[in-house]
Amino acid sequence: SPEAAAEFQLALGLEPTNEEATTGLALAYEHEGKITEAEKAYQQAIQAHPNSRYSYNLFGTFYRRRNEYDKALQMYARVIQIAPEWYGTYVNVGSIYNETGQYEKAIEPLKKSIAIRPSYAGYVNLGVAYFGLIRYAEAATAYEEAAKLDPQQYVIWGNLGEALYYGGKKDQSVAPLRKAVELTEAELKVNPHDPNLLSSAAGYYSLLGDRKHALAYIAQAQIGRASCRERV
Repeated sequence: SPEAAAEFQLALGLEPTNEEATTGLALAYEHEGKITEAEKAYQQAIQAHPNSRYSYNLFGTFYRRRNEYDKALQMYARVIQIAPEWYGTYVNVGSIYNETGQYEKAIEPLKKSIAIRPSYAGYVNLGVAYFGLIRYAEAATAYEEAAKLDPQQYVIWGNLGEALYYGGKKDQSVAPLRKAVELTEAELKVNPHDPNLLSSAAGYYSLLGDRKHALAYIAQAQIGRASCRERV
């Protein structure tokens, strides 16, 4: 908000090199849609604190939100130089490569992240990379590890089921797909018109060979998307 920006500017007036105030001002500008001012504030932060992983990481995330992936990767590369043992940066790099369809490039940073600290995000993204490369067995292994770390995410069970299904292990795919359905339907009790949840449920039922439920959820998802468009 403009009030938040004013407060951060006041703090900077008292302490011009305050890192949190500078990055806070950048975020406030971004929320107001003042992108040029936000970028300048982030630049001030990294100039004042050239050895801070904090400012470079926030700057990288700013560019990532704007789909300026090359600039984001430059910032994350600097974070890695400053703090090579910070596992989260490698996840960020790997997920950008996944988002841009560069799955082969994603694997090394994601493995590096997992070697430092196994995480749900690291394993999920590694699974996505292998799945994108049609390496279904390796994708399934990564998804299994992610599911151990956070077994309440319907997406991970669905991803695991898909990897097993397309990898020719249809029988083994049934249990994780049923788990995905169970968790998805639990979330639908809270958000019954969520088109993403409905589409996911339809996909899982389709792989399970349950055409009736798949078609029913597809129809509901289309209604949900139509109502979303009307509200917009």
